[in-house]
Amino acid sequence: MWEWLTTKEGNIALGAILGVGGTIIAQATSGSIGTVKELWFARRKRRWDARHLALRTILVLDDFVGQCYGATFDSPEFNPRDNTEFKFRNPTPNLVMPDDADWRLLEPKLMEDVMWLPSRFQNVEDGLNSLNRFPPDFDNLFEHRAEDYAKLGMRSLDLMDRLCREYGIRKPERPDYYDPREGFQRKIDEIALFWKKRQEAHARIFSDVPPPPPAVVKQ
Repeated sequence: MWEWLTTKEGNIALGAILGVGGTIIAQATSGSIGTVKELWFARRKRRWDARHLALRTILVLDDFVGQCYGATFDSPEFNPRDNTEFKFRNPTPNLVMPDDADWRLLEPKLMEDVMWLPSRFQNVEDGLNSLNRFPPDFDNLFEHRAEDYAKLGMRSLDLMDRLCREYGIRKPERPDYYDPREGFQRKIDEIALFWKKRQEAHARIFSDVPPPPPAVVKQ
């Protein structure tokens, strides 16, 4: 066999075999490189699309935070002729998420929490609408409204922070005198103290009520 390969015919045959083998190897290598490049570009595009969606979501949430802040520190304006009629000075918050958003682009836990936010907002709206609006305490509508929107605002701020960290986006810039997080927390603490004092007052009232006389058992 070796002697044949050293002949002219053997050299031609060996060259042909090596040529075919080299072509196959080159094609296989080229195909692998092409697949890797396609995967790399697809992954990069997905990351870019996710970052773009995250930025859009942050802008929506930032606007919603401002609306929640206005509602949290709002005060009703009463009709001087009828104390059952009132209106709020600031508009009711409205959360409008992008209709064309593919939330699957986001990191799974972020995707879940972002998609849950409109439902939480609607539940707050339904809860506030279920309250009776009659004086003197109006079913604590004003306290519930301030507390619930403060909590929604805090939740939105937390989501914004997570989106910024995950996708390398800088946080929205605000004036030095406007700190929504501090304001929301202050209102939440204030309302928590209000509920505590209300509960303590009720406890004192019931503690001052003498117990009923023992029942008389007829013989």
